[in-house]
Amino acid sequence: MNLAQESGLSERPFEGTAKAGLAIITAVKNRAAPLQFSIPTWLSQPSVKQLVIVDWDSNRSLIDELSEFDIPRWPDERCTIVRVSQQPRWNFSKAINLGMRFVKYETVFKVDADVLIIDDIRSKLPEVQQSFVAGNWRHALMPNDQHLHGSVVFSANDFWSIGGYDERFETYGWEDDDFYQRLVAAGLTAKHFERGKLFHLPHSDRKRIASLDIEPYDLKSLIRQNRIVASQRKAWSRLSERAAYSIQSLDRQRNYFVVDQENSSLQLEN
Repeated sequence: MNLAQESGLSERPFEGTAKAGLAIITAVKNRAAPLQFSIPTWLSQPSVKQLVIVDWDSNRSLIDELSEFDIPRWPDERCTIVRVSQQPRWNFSKAINLGMRFVKYETVFKVDADVLIIDDIRSKLPEVQQSFVAGNWRHALMPNDQHLHGSVVFSANDFWSIGGYDERFETYGWEDDDFYQRLVAAGLTAKHFERGKLFHLPHSDRKRIASLDIEPYDLKSLIRQNRIVASQRKAWSRLSERAAYSIQSLDRQRNYFVVDQENSSLQLEN
């Protein structure tokens, strides 16, 4: 099935076939270690039907690293791993947008690799209907809770209706706020997680921006800079030109895909 269509919804491999259920999506570059703690909390959720992990050109293959961890009942048939090659620099937005093309379910929970689910998440979430549920750093009781800001549950249809995350962000910060603002502009209501449902594994700012290949400095300055740049350009949309990919190899038995951005299309076999 050739998916090299013009843009927007036509690039979705599972368009029109989304199933009822909850999928979790995350992306990493050289950050496998937190997953040995977070994955068990994600897959222990009875409502989770699929887990999509994008391995953004890590130095070591993520699928190999995960096999070395003591993750209960791993490998799990619900997990799909998408490894991207030829990507020396981390780009969160591109990684999530690519991973979303492999999501098969209607409701999606985007979560960072270092965030644990510590309570039954689905039964305590408001219905994602004309709304989305996100973290909010302003509601944080402790400084560490501010890093739950990027956790968000949304409808896959709503995600694609606004074109997903803005792939023009190339440094740290503001891509989440930009995504939330565009969802609100599209008519959705922003809701927030109940406190105590998620936990962020603490780590240094150096680790937070290690994959960006920049010197550590004030993250607030990076966020402010991205916010200003975003306000001065045309808003990202479903018509914006997203990165295109092609599959180089795949192992369907393990739900493992390797893709390359050098070519002009994303192709999936039936």
